[in-house]
Amino acid sequence: GRLNMPRILTDWIDSYLDYTSSTEPAESYRKWVAISTIAAVLKRKCTLNWGTVRVFPNMYIVLVGPPAARKGTAMGFGIELLFRCEVNMSADSITKEALIMSIKDNYNNDINESGDMLHHCSYTICSPEFSVLIGHGDQQMLRYLTDWFDCGKGPEGIWTHKTKTQGVDKIAGIWVNLIGATTPEQIGMCPDIIGVGLASRIIFVYEEKKGRVQPYPFLSKDQKELQEKLYEDLEQIQLLQGQFKPTDNWIDAWGPWYINNDSNPPFRDRRLAKYCDRRPLHILKLCMILSASRSDEMILRKYDLDRAIKIMEETELKMPQAFGAMGDDPDAKILSNIMRDVMMEGSIEKSELLKRHYFDTTSPRKFDAIMETLLRMDFIIIDRKLGQGGKPFDIIKWNKKD
Repeated sequence: GRLNMPRILTDWIDSYLDYTSSTEPAESYRKWVAISTIAAVLKRKCTLNWGTVRVFPNMYIVLVGPPAARKGTAMGFGIELLFRCEVNMSADSITKEALIMSIKDNYNNDINESGDMLHHCSYTICSPEFSVLIGHGDQQMLRYLTDWFDCGKGPEGIWTHKTKTQGVDKIAGIWVNLIGATTPEQIGMCPDIIGVGLASRIIFVYEEKKGRVQPYPFLSKDQKELQEKLYEDLEQIQLLQGQFKPTDNWIDAWGPWYINNDSNPPFRDRRLAKYCDRRPLHILKLCMILSASRSDEMILRKYDLDRAIKIMEETELKMPQAFGAMGDDPDAKILSNIMRDVMMEGSIEKSELLKRHYFDTTSPRKFDAIMETLLRMDFIIIDRKLGQGGKPFDIIKWNKKD
């Protein structure tokens, strides 16, 4: 190993964004894949003891968008680096039983800071077809994933489950990290994901389209060299173990943020209520990952907290749209599709919008009702213009908030 070798790159995530900058996926997809990649190598051997709570750096990150948003492409670059670092990962079409076996067989032994053996089963699930993994409404799989996020019971991190043949199966030191991708339609087909509490443990990263059009998907010489440096530094990050320690500045900034988060959650959306409760935990996990991204010191600085909050807030702006197809009203899906178009265009003629959605809303009354809803939500502004022969027409504009 290269223990105590200096890092080559100033910040792993920033360099990863440079490395993938000429590819088609949106920046948010690339950023969260980078975050997931670091989490995957930190494993259960890194912790943050925050009072009575032990926080692990595993995250469940699911990229959400239409089929052409390049979610799989975004995942590929991170998976390739993890593959080179020999991180154990799952195949997408894996059954529950096979997945449990893979996690169980994947035990690592590390020596912790007090010189004791640390036994853990740290595993990363890569799921380009997340809906296949959770097998629409397979309650048991949803429950397993929900349990695994919390890293088992007690100091040993024990997870037990009943099997058909062996009675009770036990995994010690369970730790599961997940990077996946799906479409809003597929989330809509699985409302149980909210009921069992899995949705609140997932960061849904929504984009309505690819970040850029790139007819020549080649890496420059610099980017190829950067890939090597990313690999070298990721191997270095993989050597980290022990506890992350916050600085006094970090602790001073955390208190006010936590209190404010409690009284001003980012969403008043019942589908995301439980996510708001778990948001501080996501921020703590992200702080560990961001600290590891910039150095081996394993110290949480105020900079890491500020950066974590900024990344979360940017992602949350679009998060409700991941659930666009889920709701009690069948028109919720149409509303969501129309919102997506307005966001993509920024500004669009009302007649053009109706043309694109005539197969969803055959009655103009329904379409006008949706426009009225979007106006009252403050999502759009309607600009009335005069066309040829003084005939008025409407321009629908996305009321983009900072």
